[in-house]
Amino acid sequence: MKYYELLVIFDSIKGYFYKLYNICYALVLIPLVIFLFLYYQAQVEKSLPIVQNQETLLLLRWSLFLTALGGLISVQLYIRKQLIKVGQAVSLGEKMDRYFPLALVRTCLGSFSAFLMNIGFFLTSSIWFAITFGLIMLWIWWQWPTPKRFCKDLAVRKDERELMLNSKDSF
Repeated sequence: MKYYELLVIFDSIKGYFYKLYNICYALVLIPLVIFLFLYYQAQVEKSLPIVQNQETLLLLRWSLFLTALGGLISVQLYIRKQLIKVGQAVSLGEKMDRYFPLALVRTCLGSFSAFLMNIGFFLTSSIWFAITFGLIMLWIWWQWPTPKRFCKDLAVRKDERELMLNSKDSF
């Protein structure tokens, strides 16, 4: 039994998404709380940033941004490739089992990218990192694993789509 199979035990579609949402919320809340704390500290204490050299600031800005962007692009391409394979599964239950870890990977990498922007904001107090953090949070919101997103990502059959969107209490 794989590590994520323990997470995927569910008795209804509603329970499946409830469990998925809770894990994704926890993954997103960690960098969000850190950012809010850092932003509050920057506004209240008005302390000088750790990195003040313009060349170092520019290098840090681009290296963190390109690392985050590379991670988001690579996970998007990987997930898209995997979703095509998952969409070919026969049963809805199998599709759901295989979609769960992919949704977690996508959310986790988005959270990691947001965390990188937190590091940049901590070191530089640059509003550029705050804006990029916000854009990454919008990307996470856009990629959020909902039943509608599940149907779109996997191109499920019409009867499976009706089951996912309308009768979430029974499986």
